Amino acid sequence: MRPRSLSIRGLHSFREKQVIDFDALTEAGIFGIFGPTGSGKSTILDALTLALYGRVERAGASIQGIIHQMEKQMEVNFTFSVGRAREEMTYEVERLYQVQASGGVSLQSCRVFALETDVDGCVGKLPLAEGRAAVDAQVRQILGLSMHDFTRAVVLPQGKFAEFLQLKGKERNEMIERLFGLERFGRNLFELIKSHLVRESNTLSQHLAGLAELADATEDAVAGAQKERLAALATLEQCDAAYRKVSGDYENARAQWQLQTNYERACLHVKAHEERQTEIDELRAVVERSQRAELVWPFVEARITACQKRDEEAARFADANRKDQAARQLRDAENCALEEARRKRQADEPEGLMLLGALDVGRNKEKEREREAQRLFVLHKQRAHASREAEEVRAEALAQEEALQGTREREKACEWLAQSCYVTRERRAAVERSARAYERWSAAVAAFAQACKEHERGQAYAKQVETEYAETWRAQQALLAEDMALEERLIALQENFTQEAEERERGVWIAALRVNGEQLRDAEERYGEAAARVRAVKEHHARAVIAEELARRAFDAAREVHEALQDARKERTHTDRRALFAQAANELRTGEPCPVCGSLYHPHLAQEDVIDCDDDEQMLLSDLHCHELDARAAFEQTRDAHDQARLVLNTTEAEYQLVMSYEADCTQVWEASWRRLVSCFEAGGPSESLQAKVSQIFADGVPKRASEFFRGYETLVKTTERMRKEREQRESEWLDLRAVRETRQEALSQYATRLATLQERRATIFERLTEWAARQAEAKRECDDATEQWQAAALSSGVDGTLGEKEAALAVLRLRETLLDDEKRSEHARREAAELRAESEARQVSLDALRKKLAACETQLESVASECVSAEQHVERLGRELAELTGGISIAEKIDEVNALLTGLREQEEAAHRRFEEAGTFAKEAQRIREMVSVKLNLAEDEVCRASEGLAQALCEVGFRDETEVRQAKRTAHEREALETDIRVFEDERLRLRSIAAELASKMGQTRVSEQVWQEICTAREETERRFEAAKRLWIEKEKQERDTLLRHERYVELNALRKEAELRVQQLESLKTLLTGNRFVEYMAREQMKQVAAVATQRLSVLTRGRYGLELEGDGSFVMRDDHHGGLRRSVSTLSGGETFLTSLALALALSAQIQLRGHHPLSFFFLDEGFGTLDQERLDIVISALERLHMDELSIGLISHVPELRDRMARRLIVVPAEPAGRGTRVTLERA
Repeated sequence: MRPRSLSIRGLHSFREKQVIDFDALTEAGIFGIFGPTGSGKSTILDALTLALYGRVERAGASIQGIIHQMEKQMEVNFTFSVGRAREEMTYEVERLYQVQASGGVSLQSCRVFALETDVDGCVGKLPLAEGRAAVDAQVRQILGLSMHDFTRAVVLPQGKFAEFLQLKGKERNEMIERLFGLERFGRNLFELIKSHLVRESNTLSQHLAGLAELADATEDAVAGAQKERLAALATLEQCDAAYRKVSGDYENARAQWQLQTNYERACLHVKAHEERQTEIDELRAVVERSQRAELVWPFVEARITACQKRDEEAARFADANRKDQAARQLRDAENCALEEARRKRQADEPEGLMLLGALDVGRNKEKEREREAQRLFVLHKQRAHASREAEEVRAEALAQEEALQGTREREKACEWLAQSCYVTRERRAAVERSARAYERWSAAVAAFAQACKEHERGQAYAKQVETEYAETWRAQQALLAEDMALEERLIALQENFTQEAEERERGVWIAALRVNGEQLRDAEERYGEAAARVRAVKEHHARAVIAEELARRAFDAAREVHEALQDARKERTHTDRRALFAQAANELRTGEPCPVCGSLYHPHLAQEDVIDCDDDEQMLLSDLHCHELDARAAFEQTRDAHDQARLVLNTTEAEYQLVMSYEADCTQVWEASWRRLVSCFEAGGPSESLQAKVSQIFADGVPKRASEFFRGYETLVKTTERMRKEREQRESEWLDLRAVRETRQEALSQYATRLATLQERRATIFERLTEWAARQAEAKRECDDATEQWQAAALSSGVDGTLGEKEAALAVLRLRETLLDDEKRSEHARREAAELRAESEARQVSLDALRKKLAACETQLESVASECVSAEQHVERLGRELAELTGGISIAEKIDEVNALLTGLREQEEAAHRRFEEAGTFAKEAQRIREMVSVKLNLAEDEVCRASEGLAQALCEVGFRDETEVRQAKRTAHEREALETDIRVFEDERLRLRSIAAELASKMGQTRVSEQVWQEICTAREETERRFEAAKRLWIEKEKQERDTLLRHERYVELNALRKEAELRVQQLESLKTLLTGNRFVEYMAREQMKQVAAVATQRLSVLTRGRYGLELEGDGSFVMRDDHHGGLRRSVSTLSGGETFLTSLALALALSAQIQLRGHHPLSFFFLDEGFGTLDQERLDIVISALERLHMDELSIGLISHVPELRDRMARRLIVVPAEPAGRGTRVTLERA
């Protein structure tokens, strides 16, 4: 820390603002602050602590006692720096205190700034904190010292010098802990270790709780979970196979069931749709009637318009008639009001005029009363003034008599002094001759020296101008050569430029090429996709044709087999029936009932010779039946396959047609994109400079393939980019050269101006050199004459004429001062005597006048009192008369009231007349409007009649009875269009529904799935699906259990490892906590730090005491003195004498200051001492000063506060403190340099 400046105002004896420049004061390293006892030397240290910490230690917490009793404000402003070189930061602290009206003191302003210097050398202030608490905290943060540490180790005021030496061990350790920042190794470190221990203990508890929760996550549990998962997986695979089999049967039945359901739904939709036929017929009738109504509707609209117009005119006529009647009534009413206003004015106006006449007379009385009241007020003032004046004159007369006596005594003393200091005319003439001769001689010598200096300066200036002119001319010629070279280079570059517009056109053309190229690439890609789809669809179509042919052949073969087996089965069935009938005929007996028909008679029995049936035949018939069923199933299967193949073939043919159409469209788009790209090239886009490169790149024309085009396009873009960069480079070079040339042109212009100016200076300087030489010779002659005259005049005045100029000036000045002093004293005494004489006479005259004035004042007082009584009676009489006339208000108010009444009557009459005239005008206008509206109403009724006749004729032609039917049949265009749309939609929907039903019937075929069968299949599928889902959930659950078990096992292993690490850290932290308990570690570090401080202090004390004394540190932390001249005898520091205590405390304080680091890296740069030098003899004082001067070599500035004269003589820089004057100015400070 290094102080820069300190300003003090209002603190103790510092009444006016005093500024101490520490930069100048610390130039020599060691400085002193000197002044008599009580002058305010220690107040400078108080100002430092007040500015930094807001307190003065020797004043305690009270601020009121340190403010100057004649001042209302106290202000301190301290600027200091911290750090060195580039890291140096400068701060400013200011505090302003205000004395309140109640006697208390308040802090008006408290701020701290960081001072920053910009590149121009201007100093700016950056606010860091404001307010007492914020500023105190900011200062402690910057310095790293509390106020107690600051006053013990940096600034040692009176009474605190040996305090640190005599501190006990605990207090000293606490101070060392603050000074060297050891608190972070004490309580802070203990709290940090404690918080770490708590955190690690919590972590260990968490690990143990986690291990307790994971106690079941063993390796056997992991193996068991794996076995359960594998068993669930096997069950899932079995259920999945059964579910797939059932799902296949379900899908087949679902397709057929869906077809059946859709067919039934389609039939219902067709039937429901057909039920709307009657509604649609009605809609058609509505549309037809609306079309006929459209023919009649213009006549309806014409009649409606005519009726509306007639109604509007009728309403206007009624309104006009009503307004006409109202206007007539209003005119009659206003006429009556006018007559009433006229009668009222004629009745009230004479009475008001008579009252105004009376009030005019009363106004004169009121003015007279006001004049009398004003006169009465003046008389009261005159009486009071006369009374005061009489008292003042009486007192002044007494004082005048006393002053007259004193003036006469002073007059006698001044007359004696004027006679003793009188200056004769001869003495004054001799002194004036000597002064004029000296002034002439001094002026001549100065003029001669000035002439010589001017001549020498003129010669040097002429030489300088010549040199500057030559250098400027050479620089101008060099610039001219460079400018010509630059001009040639600019011309060469400008010829190769590409214009900016051409560059933009080329960019637009390149962008158009890219857009068209991208369109060509998109078209080519779409064509490639279309071609691939065509090939795929063509192959699919070929496969579909083959599949359809194969399915048809298989269907024909299956149908033939099925028909052959069906014929064979029918034939074998017929044969079996005949055999059965023959067997039954053989079993019939006459008279027994037939088991078939119950007849008792059997006339026509079957022939037995046809019957030939045995077991082989029965087996053959059964086989035929089975083969027929198989053939029928094959027939139905091949028929479905053939239908499916035909459907696929039809779909493929339609898709093939669509794809071919899409391929043709893509081909056209590709060709169009290529043609656009070609047209872009043919439009003449590239400039002539690029045309050759374009022709070279696309030598074979514009390719149709986008890849080939973009290869050429990339080459073209690179070429244009290279051309653009070359152009920009040339343009940049041209701009740079142009800027340089403009700079050179400006410099040439400046050189030309400079050469012309120098040429003029050359001519002028040569003329002035001649003048200066002439002046020098004239000054030489004048100097010689003046010297002779001065020597003669000096001899007549008793002054040595051979004295030098300064000594002669002092001699003449002394002569003049002596003469002037005598003359002033004589003149002053005469003037004062005359003034006192005149004053005595004036006082006598004034005393006589005062006596006369006193008599006049008493007479005037009696006269004014009588006039006051008379004026009061007159004012009271006039007041009573005015009150009777006006009723208590003023005349002006009464006159205004009467005038307002009369004016109101006239205004009412005039207003009634205006309203009557306006009502008449309004009645005439209303009658005119009524007649005009009546004519329009008649015309509107005629128009309604014509429109009604046209409508009746149109209704007869179209077939409507009246307008109501037309309105009912009328539909808007939107409504009619909606009806027609509904009819078309109905027809289209009917065709669509019928086609859907036919298509579903063809797809459904002869196969049917009953509802019972469908329900059984669905139930089986749901059951199988349920078992599959249950098996799946079981497998997922087992797999999740296995995964959770594995994760828990891994977490168990991890937590076990973390538990061991946490236990180790807890043990270590408990050991550290035990070690740091009781602040033992900090005390150890404080003792070690104090050992270093004691060692440094011993070295300094040994120097100060010539090797006699040394400091040692006891086990309890206290200091003891070691006397090496007495065999190392040790004794307590409390037994030291005053001088020894000062030397020891100084050595210890210097050791502390050398060790303290502000904020860890900024060393202290100053130290203040405020006592102790008076206790040292001359020899010890020399040793101390020599030691302090050697400390300056360690870049430590030391300030000493003392009143010892020998110490003042040793200081190269001294701050002199001038004590305050009683009831006058305050303490002042001045800087002295040795």
